[in-house]
Amino acid sequence: MAKPLTSSKLRRPVYVAIATLITLLALGTYLIFSFIDGELERDLQVSEDKLSLVADSRHDAVNQWLEQQISVVRDLSRNASLQLYMTQLAVARNQINPAAAEDMYQQIYLEELLTVSAVKSGFADTPQPLQGINANVPQLGEAGLAILDASGSVLAATSAMPPFDSDMRQAIGKAIAKNRPYIRDVFLNAQQHPSMAFIAPVYAIQADDGKPQLAGLVIGVKQVGALFPLLRRGQIQTSAETLLVRAQNGSITYINPQADGTPALQRRLSAGLDQLAAAFATAHPGRFATTKRDYTGNEVLLVSRTFNQLPWVLIHKVDRDEAMAPFYAHRRFLLTTFFLVLFVITAVIIAAWRNGSSRRYRQTATQLEQANNLLKTQSTLLQTITNNVTDYIFIVNGSGGFTFANQLLAISYGMKPEELERKTLPSVFGPYVSDKISQVVATVKKEGESQTLQQALEIGGIQRNFHATYIPLPTFGKLSGQVLVVAHDITDLIAGETRRNDIKWQLISTLTKILDRHDPYSVEHSVRVTEVALSIAKRLRLDEKQQETVRLAGSLINLGKFFVPKEILTKKGPLAGEEWQQLYNHVVHAERILQDVPFDGPVVEAIVQSNECLDGSGYPKALTKDEIILPARILAVANALVAMTNPRAWRNSMPIHDALNIIHENADTKYDRRVVVTLMDIVENRGGFSWNEERSVA
Repeated sequence: MAKPLTSSKLRRPVYVAIATLITLLALGTYLIFSFIDGELERDLQVSEDKLSLVADSRHDAVNQWLEQQISVVRDLSRNASLQLYMTQLAVARNQINPAAAEDMYQQIYLEELLTVSAVKSGFADTPQPLQGINANVPQLGEAGLAILDASGSVLAATSAMPPFDSDMRQAIGKAIAKNRPYIRDVFLNAQQHPSMAFIAPVYAIQADDGKPQLAGLVIGVKQVGALFPLLRRGQIQTSAETLLVRAQNGSITYINPQADGTPALQRRLSAGLDQLAAAFATAHPGRFATTKRDYTGNEVLLVSRTFNQLPWVLIHKVDRDEAMAPFYAHRRFLLTTFFLVLFVITAVIIAAWRNGSSRRYRQTATQLEQANNLLKTQSTLLQTITNNVTDYIFIVNGSGGFTFANQLLAISYGMKPEELERKTLPSVFGPYVSDKISQVVATVKKEGESQTLQQALEIGGIQRNFHATYIPLPTFGKLSGQVLVVAHDITDLIAGETRRNDIKWQLISTLTKILDRHDPYSVEHSVRVTEVALSIAKRLRLDEKQQETVRLAGSLINLGKFFVPKEILTKKGPLAGEEWQQLYNHVVHAERILQDVPFDGPVVEAIVQSNECLDGSGYPKALTKDEIILPARILAVANALVAMTNPRAWRNSMPIHDALNIIHENADTKYDRRVVVTLMDIVENRGGFSWNEERSVA
C-alpha cells in the first residue's frame, strides 16, 4: 500500500517553484539595472565626447591666439634689417665716441618699424583717462612694442608702451637667460586690465665663434580682452562654461571672467579642495570627471586640456543635471517598460508552472483555469495601460509580424488588437513604411541597444511625424528577437512651431510695410539692412541662433520711428537740434515696444546698440568696444551702408563705393574692422546685394 503524501511533501514542490520564481525575478531585475547602468556609461561617454570636442576647439583657438601674438615679436626679431641695424647699434655703442651711436639714423627706422607693426598687429592703443583723473595728466599706456639691447635697456618703443615694473624686468631677465621666445603670464596692469607680454630674442647677423649671439630683445605688451570671447563661441548648453585656470602657491587662480560676473584674475580658491573641479583638472589634466563641483558648488561634468607654452589648464564644464537630463527621462521610460515586460513574463511563467505542476486531471484543470484567468487579468492590465496612452505601441517578432498591438494602432486600421497580432508589418503598414521600421528593428536586434529617432511614417493612411523608440526585448523560450516600438506623434508640435514662425514673420512684414508708409524715404530700408546683415553674419560663420537674432533685429530696426513725427522724417532742410533728438529717440521707443517680447536671442539689445560706436560716441548709452554685442556691430555697419546709399528728404543717395570708403575710414572708431572687411569682401568679390544699383533723388 502506498504511503500517503504528507503535507510537507505536498508543499515541497511549491517551495521549489516559489524559490525559482524569486530567483528569476531577481535575475530579471539585475539585468534591467545592469542595462540601465550600461546606458548611463554610454551617455557619460557621449557627454565626454561632446565636452572634449568643444574643449579641443577652444584649446586650439587659444593656442592659435597665443601663436599669433608671439609670431608678431618673433617675426620682428627675425627681420633682417632690424638685425643688421641692432648689430650696428651695438657695435657703435662700443666705439670710443659713444655720441656717434646716438646720431645714427637706425634709431628712427626702428621706431617707425615698431609703430607700423604695432598698429597692424593690435599691440598699439590709446590709453583712456582714468575716472577721477585730470585729462591733462599723462596716462600710462596699456599696449605697445619695444626693442631692447642685450642688457635689457630700451632702444626704441611705441608711444603707448607701458613702463617696465620689477615683474616685467624679471620676465625680461628670464627671456635673456633662456635665450628663446618667452611669454609673461597674464597679469593686471596699472589700470587693472588683464595683460600679457611676449618676448623674442634678436640675434646678431654674425658671431665670431659661429654661434648665435644675442643682440637684443623684441617685447610686446597688450591687453588680453580679445582672448576671452574665444572661450564662449558657439555656446549651446545653458550651464556650459569654459575656464582658464592656473595652479600657483597652493591655490587655483581663475584667469578669465566667470559666468557669475567675477572679473579676470579676481577669484582664487585653494588647490587642496578635494571636490573642486578646477583642483581636479590641474592635478589630473586631460581626465574626465563626473562628480566634481565648480566654484558655485554645482556638480559638473568636465574635461581639461593643458598648454605647452604656459602653466594654464583649460576646463570645459557643464552642470551634471543639465547634461544628464535626457538620460534621466530615458531611464524612467526604460524602467517602466522593462518592468511591465518582466511583469508579463512572470505571469506567463506562473501560468506555465501551475499548468505543469498538477497531480490530477481535475487539479490540473483547476490550476490551468486559474493560471489562464491570471494571465488574462495581466494581459487585460497590459492592454488597458497601453490602450489609454496617445502613443502607438506594438511588438515586432523575429519574422517581421506583430506579437502585440495597442488599441490606438488597431483602430487606425479598423481592426481589433488581437486581429493585428496575426498579421505582418507589410500587410498593415505597406512596403514603404514597413521597410523603414524593419531597418531600425534589424539594427536594434543586431546591436542589442535601444534607439530613439524622429521618423515620418504613414499610419492609418495619414502621413505624420513621430518620436519613435525601439527597445530590444529579452529572449524567453520561443519568444526571441522581439522589439518593442513606441511611436509618439509630434506632428502637431512641429506644425505649431512652423505656424508660429510664419505668423511672426507675417507680422514683422506688416509692421515694415506700415512703417514704409509712415516714412516714404525709408521704403525697404529694414529689408535691405536685413539682407546686408545676414550676408555678413553668414560670412563670419555665426551660428543659426545668432543669425536669427541678426535677421529679427534687422527687420525691426526702424520700428521706433512710428513715434517720430512724419514731418521730421520728410523734412527737406537740415534738422534742428531738438529734431535730431526726437529722431535719435527712435531706439528708445523700439526698446519700450519690444522689451517684453520673449525673443530667443538678444534681439532688443542688438537693435538698441546698433547706434553705438566703438569709441563711445554713439547713442543711447555711449557704449564702447566689447560692451557692444557682435549682432549690434553687424547691424551698425549694414544700417550705415543702406542709409548712405538711399536718398533722404534732405540729401541725395550716395554711390555704394563712396559709402564703403566712409565706413572703412571709420573702422576701429565707429565700426568693427572685422565686420567692415567682411562687408567690403561681399561687395567687391561676391556679387554684392540685390539693390546695388546707384540711385539719386531728382
